[in-house]
Amino acid sequence: MDPVLWISLWSGMATPLGGLLILSLGERARRWLALCLGIAGGIMASVVGIDLLPAFRSGAWRGSLL
Repeated sequence: MDPVLWISLWSGMATPLGGLLILSLGERARRWLALCLGIAGGIMASVVGIDLLPAFRSGAWRGSLL
């Protein structure tokens, strides 16, 4: 199988596996919910910021904000 397909398969399985893990932990998982959501939000914000940096540097910042 092509390596790209394996990477896609593993990245696509991360969400259901994480959901099953949280469901199996039950009430103990609630304590970690805020921490996990904060980390995920920070990672997502940094990815968006890093993706916008080349547009800001090239001077096309108006188009990148829309």
